[in-house]
Amino acid sequence: MIYMTNEETEAVDEIITNDEVDEITRAERLERAKVAAKPLIDHLEDAVGNDQFGNPVLNAKVGDKIIIERVASVLNHKPWLDTKTYVITSIDSRA
Repeated sequence: MIYMTNEETEAVDEIITNDEVDEITRAERLERAKVAAKPLIDHLEDAVGNDQFGNPVLNAKVGDKIIIERVASVLNHKPWLDTKTYVITSIDSRA
């Protein structure tokens, strides 16, 4: 258990107001709810593989559905943003 003096308690109260704590807990609750709604796609085959030289190759054909999972890669924890589904209508084979 941590014990603080009245002066220390007042200092903490000045730094973190109730509004800030409410905003932090609200943001945490929203993030937990969003992660709980994230679809499970780990069982799906990857749409992109590598050729014998290690270059990326599309493993899909016209008419296939492709699922894109977007994350905020510029943030520390790379939070999930959303998951989108698209149908491949054409493939440009030019490299």
